[in-house]
Amino acid sequence: MLEAADSFLPPDYNKSTASAEILTLLNKTFLLPFSASNASSIERYVSQLGPDRLNIADLAYTLSTRKSKLPTRGFLLARQDHLKHDLRAEHLQIQASSPKNGASSSFAFVFTGQGAQWAEMGKGLIEQFPIVRASIQRMDAVLSKLPHPPPWTLLGMSRIYMRNHVL
Repeated sequence: MLEAADSFLPPDYNKSTASAEILTLLNKTFLLPFSASNASSIERYVSQLGPDRLNIADLAYTLSTRKSKLPTRGFLLARQDHLKHDLRAEHLQIQASSPKNGASSSFAFVFTGQGAQWAEMGKGLIEQFPIVRASIQRMDAVLSKLPHPPPWTLLGMSRIYMRNHVL
């Protein structure tokens, strides 16, 4: 019967300051996304973060998955070993959204790789996000103006694929 794990640990176990995993995080740059109702709220939020007691990996995860997405967005690029310097309001890159369409940026995320990671991934994007459908339609319009346009359309091919590969 095991009564205490201490007898199985090396003598200097409690003196260890960081694991190899943690040490590798020191060299990584993290994107820290922020959002609020206005720019001054984001700046105030960043100013209130105490860099001395933050784990950057935890902060990046929480900001990107657990926080509300409000109209004004901003971000910082930061590293754990430079957190005191990087985590300052003056380093924020802020973009306010338009109340009409929810976003005024001309940037979008692009899915790269060798194809869909699961069946019907594209179907969900086309059905749920009008901007995806409109982008595909614009690409089809460009293709149709080529000197030798293809006899198919991207949207048409995706519909055929989705129809034939229903789970």
